[in-house]
Order: sequence, then structure tokens, then C-alpha cells
Amino acid sequence: QTVFASSVFELENIIFFRYRIINRGTVADVLDSVIVSLWNDADIGLDYSADLVGCDTLLQSQFVYKANDDVVYGVNPPSFFTTLLQGPVVFSDASDTAYVNSGPQIGSEILLGMKNIKISSATSYISSDPLRGDPNDEVECRNYNLGLQKTGVILNPCSPDAWSHIVGGINCNEINPLFWYSGDPVNQIGWLFSRGTDIRQMLNVGPFNLVKDEPVDIVFAYALGRGTDRLNSITIARENVQRAILEYQSNFSSLV
Repeated sequence: QTVFASSVFELENIIFFRYRIINRGTVADVLDSVIVSLWNDADIGLDYSADLVGCDTLLQSQFVYKANDDVVYGVNPPSFFTTLLQGPVVFSDASDTAYVNSGPQIGSEILLGMKNIKISSATSYISSDPLRGDPNDEVECRNYNLGLQKTGVILNPCSPDAWSHIVGGINCNEINPLFWYSGDPVNQIGWLFSRGTDIRQMLNVGPFNLVKDEPVDIVFAYALGRGTDRLNSITIARENVQRAILEYQSNFSSLV
């Protein structure tokens, strides 16, 4: 894992991460159907039981924001985003192009006929909840990994649910159930998480094959935003996510 950041104007609320994952072949020469989860438990402010979560599929992101004002931050608590910038590279067709950006000193790889995998699902689980709580074993963890509930059942947006609701006249049958709470709380439209709680998140990317001694690089970012209120903080954080995306696309040209 490599972690890097900058005090350059407009990048100061962003932290970049690169994971290099290598199969050393101690179990198998090829590990198939690998999914990587970018996991976090981003407790904002003093009351960690008052967090809400969401997923922004257009920005390849999950985010956390407050359900109400906060003792530490007052009326404008920040929002926290986890964003995939570079997914694993897999073979595709001639029309696709994959990128591996490693900074100005090392350079970029441009791979024709290949593509970077995008996020495959976004899940979350609630502390101590009997049905949607922490995974107890590798099977339950893998189910979250796949975009399912820990029991292996799809989370149906159309089913009545104490933890979420759909607003803005959206047809629940048109919502992808693998991307939990993918609505927009700023404009109050789509599938939204309803109740503040202590919650963890998994932004999942895959599947792909991990071949012995062929490293796979994944690049992502944490981005913060603090606006005039808790929902405007999401808007500000999205602007910082866009800056993170542009910085990645420029091969981190602003960074040393």
C-alpha cells in the first residue's frame, strides 16, 4: 500500500491510495473471481451513531454524511467519499483502452484492447444489527463482497425496509440492487438510506483473475468536503472527487 497526498490548492482535502496486490502462488497459480473491497468505517464527528451512507455510481464512489447537526462540527458537518480511480486491468476488445498511472517519474501504461474494471457493487453493514450486521465468517463477507446481504439474498429496493426509502417518483424496479442507496440526497431523488446509525461500507471491484507474480494495481482516493450544511457538504465533496479524478487522469501531474 502506498499513501500520498498534497497541500496543492484544491487537493488538500484528498488522500490517494495505491494497492499493489500480488499472488505469490502459495495456494494456486491463478486465483479466479477475485473481488477487492475498499472498506471503511468513517465515523464523522462525535456521534458515530448518526451517520448516513450513499453510493454515487457516476463518480465510482461511496460516501458518508450526517443525519443531523453534530456536536463537533455544528450545523455543517463534512461528507466523506471513497472513490475508485483505477480498477484492475482485464482483457476486453479492440475498442477499449486501459490505463495504469504511476506518476510523472515512473510514467503511464496505455493498454489497447484492455479495460479497467469499474465498481461492481456497493454494500454496507450496520453495527450489531442481526440481519444486516458485521459478517461472522468468510461466507457472509463474500456475500457482501458480491453486492448481496450477508445471508446471500439480494437487497431489493422495492421491498419495505426500515433502513431505506425511495423518493422523487423513481421506479424501484429500475434501480440496480447491487449498488445500495444509489440515490441523490442533495436533490432528494432515488434510493436513500433513512436512519442515522453506526455503519461500515464496502465499495467492491471485480471479479478478476490474480495470476502468479503478475501484480495488479488499484488506485483510489478519500475525499472530504465541508459546505454550508450537511447536504451541501456532499456537493463540496463531489467537487473534490472530480479534482481527484482529474489529478489521476493527468498521471498525478501536480504531485512530486
